[in-house]
Amino acid sequence: MTIYIHLERSGVCKPFPIPYPCNPGKSMNRKTLALLLAAAAANIHAANLYFATEPVEASDYFNNPDYQRFTETCEDQVNIQTDVHKSKTNRPKIDEQLNHDAPTPEDLKKFIIGSIKEFYEEGSDKESLCTATHNYTTRYTPNYLGHHGALEQFSVTTELYLGGAHGVAGTTYYVFDEQDRRLTLADLLQGDKSTLYPLLDAEYKKEATFDPAAKDLEEYEREQVKNLHEADNFYFSADGIVFSYVPYAVAPFAAGQVELTLPYSKLRGIIKDAYLPQ
Repeated sequence: MTIYIHLERSGVCKPFPIPYPCNPGKSMNRKTLALLLAAAAANIHAANLYFATEPVEASDYFNNPDYQRFTETCEDQVNIQTDVHKSKTNRPKIDEQLNHDAPTPEDLKKFIIGSIKEFYEEGSDKESLCTATHNYTTRYTPNYLGHHGALEQFSVTTELYLGGAHGVAGTTYYVFDEQDRRLTLADLLQGDKSTLYPLLDAEYKKEATFDPAAKDLEEYEREQVKNLHEADNFYFSADGIVFSYVPYAVAPFAAGQVELTLPYSKLRGIIKDAYLPQ
């Protein structure tokens, strides 16, 4: 949609590529124009972003003696899943950071062969080996979440399962500025991180079984409060800044990934105005 900006001296309306109504009888004040220009810049920046993912396959392992032995035994009883993708955008600096911890083809080969070796270590003969299914999984999934003003937001979800009651999984969030630099909490704050603690404590207390501000905490509770206050995994939502914690960080595994949303209205004076809705 095209908008028109009224130029006071010429008395004509000039087109501008963002939605705003034209009223030839009124001139636009500078503050409104500045906001429109900032919105336009953010939209153009976001429109230029291309995002896709590409799969990562394991290096050739078919001639490995452990794999050959495996295929001759009870292949169907071992379920090895490698679901790994890498980010592919038109912004190399973003890709470099999102893909930094992604398994390589050689890493995946080692995972497959290592899982097979572990399978054999769990039984001494074919009969004992093939009485139960053995599951091994590794995943790495980047995702584009959209933009917050001129900031671009992504997530990377990882999972590793090597047997037992459950594996290790979690989602890490990435917020990039216009120079494709990943923002930290320190970049957002007007002052010290401790100004956030009362807000985080209040939100956490709604779900936790203890008061994070209490003085007589158990050791494991103190560790959870320490993780709570780290607050280094975050993203912007429509309602506020969401602080996200991987399983075990601030709650038992059964709680999953815990997310606490601090409303923008409570963050004024704490977070820099540039990152808050105007």
